[in-house]
Amino acid sequence: MTSTATLDGNMRMMEKKAMIGHKVRRFRLDHGLNQTEMAAQLSISPSYLNLIEHNQRPVTVPLLFRLSQAFEVDLREFAEDDDARLASDLTEVFADALFQDQPVSQRDLRDLIDASPTAAKGILNLYKAYSSLREDAETLNHQFTERGKGIPTHSAAAAIEEVREYQEAQSNHFTALESAAELLRGDFDADPDTLRVQLTAHLRQHHS
Repeated sequence: MTSTATLDGNMRMMEKKAMIGHKVRRFRLDHGLNQTEMAAQLSISPSYLNLIEHNQRPVTVPLLFRLSQAFEVDLREFAEDDDARLASDLTEVFADALFQDQPVSQRDLRDLIDASPTAAKGILNLYKAYSSLREDAETLNHQFTERGKGIPTHSAAAAIEEVREYQEAQSNHFTALESAAELLRGDFDADPDTLRVQLTAHLRQHHS
């Protein structure tokens, strides 16, 4: 049984946030009671309990006292409310571009948290795991982009610039290539109409 001193302290806390209908409803459902059964134990009408569960009426201190006596419940279950934090975390989750085609409203989030905070926390944990995997994948992708097979590489633009600078430094003349071209030219007829056919046949024969 909860002590009187503890009850007094928890009740003072509850006076600041008495609109906790969703917690009362969750407590009732967890204990397998319908509204009529729970209302009878609290000495209130089922209709009044219904208003409380829908936050149309506050949970008064005397009612909390009866609740603690009837069910031997620790009132910290009602005083310690982490739903606001959970709602904030889920708002951030559903703001991800991943859900842009399936927008979730604040009312949707509140309904989810009210109906099943365990499921809401499960969604949050799943998203955290997904985010961790996504970050790992992005890190690996960045590493492979920066260095292929562990060897640093330059960007395509930088590589093209290096080739252009080398061509200019050589005045676009490469002795080894020119000599090889002269030797190859001697193996073909000078007829321009057949030169392409001859070159194609040569490449296929020696380099295919």
